[in-house]
Amino acid sequence: MRARCALSCCVLLGLFATAGAADDKPNVLKVDGQFAISAPEGFAWKQTGDSLAGREASQFVASKEGAKGRIFLAVAPMVIEGDDKRLSNIKSYHKGIVAGVPAMGMTLVNADIPSFAPPIPARVDIPIVMKNSDGDTVVVHAILVFGAKSTFYLQVADFPGAEEDALVKATESLAE
Repeated sequence: MRARCALSCCVLLGLFATAGAADDKPNVLKVDGQFAISAPEGFAWKQTGDSLAGREASQFVASKEGAKGRIFLAVAPMVIEGDDKRLSNIKSYHKGIVAGVPAMGMTLVNADIPSFAPPIPARVDIPIVMKNSDGDTVVVHAILVFGAKSTFYLQVADFPGAEEDALVKATESLAE
């Protein structure tokens, strides 16, 4: 449980890492034989690490110069099967994000976790609303995708609006 919370805190803090152009089509991230995901036009993916909280987990950030929003993706090479294990993972991921908010100088506005009834879906999106030190609202979508080969921990952080919607929509392009 503690390792999962640490993983989630590291993921949240990773949202504010710097990212730049990755390759010839920078808004498309493709890891052959594993997964592919597209960010909105103008965004670029960059790999930011290969472990979180001592566990193997490739990390990537999609960002755009001048944009406040980002997509953070951590890919853990583990399959989580069964409703009890998925629910436990969802709760730990949420708890880790919420625990990291005060350290970033933010205040929680709404961090309620929805109730999930079996069967737990393969994709879960939990919006967490907070305020930054300037009083601006920031929304972090904690998204978990339980894949056939890996578990994908995504976070979309942005100010509410059209770009936030486009970033969340982009996470739906994730395919194994």
